[in-house]
Amino acid sequence: MPLAAARRHPVLAAAAALAALALGVTGADRAVAQYVQHRTADAFQQATGTPRAPQVTIDGFPVLTQAVAGRLNHIGITAQGIPADPADGRLPVTRLDLDLTGVRQSGDEQAAHADSAKAGAFLSYDDLSSALGLGITAGDRPGYVDAQVLLPLVGASTITAKISAGAANTIVFTDLHPVSGGLPDAGTQLLAKIFDQPIPLHNIPQGLHLNALLTGAGGLQAQLAGDNVTFRTGAPAAGA
Repeated sequence: MPLAAARRHPVLAAAAALAALALGVTGADRAVAQYVQHRTADAFQQATGTPRAPQVTIDGFPVLTQAVAGRLNHIGITAQGIPADPADGRLPVTRLDLDLTGVRQSGDEQAAHADSAKAGAFLSYDDLSSALGLGITAGDRPGYVDAQVLLPLVGASTITAKISAGAANTIVFTDLHPVSGGLPDAGTQLLAKIFDQPIPLHNIPQGLHLNALLTGAGGLQAQLAGDNVTFRTGAPAAGA
């Protein structure tokens, strides 16, 4: 705006100056948000061993003042393919959606803490089948899964089992009974031994607790929540 015009329209000149300042603050805030998102994604990937960095979103404006204060109001994290070693009997997490509130860095810079967190985890039947060594599919009733086993001289047999959340972020199986196929006593004992062992989830941030499990067409939906939740860079999380 020319000087003469600015003198004639002081209100317009002030509005233009404020707009320019706002654009500068917004640009700086976006840069800080992108930096924090990148650092958070990198730390979470190192902590959980995901094959690619998770998606991270930071809510609230401005992010700059939150970062200076050392506490972010809310962070959302979506991670895919949290792995587990099949040899240790743990279950990988196909997808994890985290909502973290009040996130701050620890003093040793190797951990991040959240005042509280909620999470939804998807556990595919393919991953569950690999962990158990059986073919797992959805059962006929909510909360139940079917397991198919091939036994010598018997062929294919299917049993059903109820799933529920156990202690220390584990999946437990109860109410086993056959659905189809003949199952000798030896086969029943073998399956009972397999299902008698709770399956722990792998690389769940410390402080999150498994509250509920729901069965779906392609897998299990797990609901978790907790206070004072922590994950550490380059170190196994809870359940590891």
